[in-house]
Amino acid sequence: MSVSIYYEAERKHKLNDEEKAEVSAIVDRYCAKYPFEEKYEDFCLYSEPFDSEETVLQGSTALPAGSDIVYDILCYWLECLTELTRYLQGCQWHVNIDDMDLTWDEDSGWLPDI
Repeated sequence: MSVSIYYEAERKHKLNDEEKAEVSAIVDRYCAKYPFEEKYEDFCLYSEPFDSEETVLQGSTALPAGSDIVYDILCYWLECLTELTRYLQGCQWHVNIDDMDLTWDEDSGWLPDI
């Protein structure tokens, strides 16, 4: 059994081609440089169409439950999400681990409340 990080960004206009390319580059870099031996899955972004017209990015990433380093893995993927959040200006973000909302801190980025 695992837990997952769920993330969604909304804004009034869709991603342009430059933004799509940069989002892909950020995610690809984090997936390629993953520093832990144990990987449950890569950072996952869902393909369009989304449930809402205003949704510009949506996805989830499962974390290996019961792992001794699950917190470190969570923090690693939250670094990726923080970089995406800072890059995509003007978005309203919703981020949670299963049913627990995460906190955005302007200085530190996404923080687990655990």
